Amino acid sequence: MAKGATVTFKWPSAEEAGDVHDVKLKSGPKGVKKFHSEQASADYSYKRKLTVAGTYKLVCTLHEEMKVTLAVK
Repeated sequence: MAKGATVTFKWPSAEEAGDVHDVKLKSGPKGVKKFHSEQASADYSYKRKLTVAGTYKLVCTLHEEMKVTLAVK
């Protein structure tokens, strides 16, 4: 992913809603402020612009097995 890119997390529509989820920065490059989305189950999206190069580790705090690592160059 290129530095300055915006990543968007989208929750399903109300008709397809499932569990409640969130997105939290577990660790990131030096100097990046931690962020944490609201908890939601449907019709919600959360965007973050990643402006610092490095590795971002994200997790759903309600489902620790749901995690992703993003490499920003």
